[in-house]
Amino acid sequence: MAEMYPERLPEEVSSEAERKLFTELAAQLPDDVAVLHSVQWLERVPRRYDLDGEIDFLIVDRDRGILILEVKGGVISRDRSMGGWASMNRHGKIFGIKDPFRQAVGSKHTLKRLLDNAPATRPFALRYRLQHAVAFPDVLAEGVH
Repeated sequence: MAEMYPERLPEEVSSEAERKLFTELAAQLPDDVAVLHSVQWLERVPRRYDLDGEIDFLIVDRDRGILILEVKGGVISRDRSMGGWASMNRHGKIFGIKDPFRQAVGSKHTLKRLLDNAPATRPFALRYRLQHAVAFPDVLAEGVH
C-alpha cells in the first residue's frame, strides 16, 4: 500500500473522481511509493506576476521518478464548441473544462523550475525524472478489462 499524504482525504474534497483514484492508488501502488494529493504551488515571476496552481496527485517513486497526475471526473470528451474539452456529470449536465493535458504539462514544467531553483533541491535537479499523465476515472474504455 502506498504512503498517502494526507492519510485520508478531508470531507471537503468534493471530487468523486479524485476520491476514487485516491483509494485505488493507495491500494495498488507499493509501499515505497509516496502519493501526495492536492499539492498547491506558487511560482514568483520577477517583475511580472505570481503563478499558482494545483497538482491533483504527485506520485513519487525513488526508482522511477515523479509523476504529475491531473484528474478529471465525469464523462470526458473533446468538444471544440466548449473550448476544446467537456465533462458530463452524473446529472447529465455538460460543461467546459480546462485542457487536462495542458494542465499536467504546465504543472510539470513549473515543478521542474521550482526544483531547479530551490537551494535545497538544486544540487539534485539533474537526477529528477518528471513525467505527466491524465486520469479519467469515470470513463470506461471499450475492450479494456
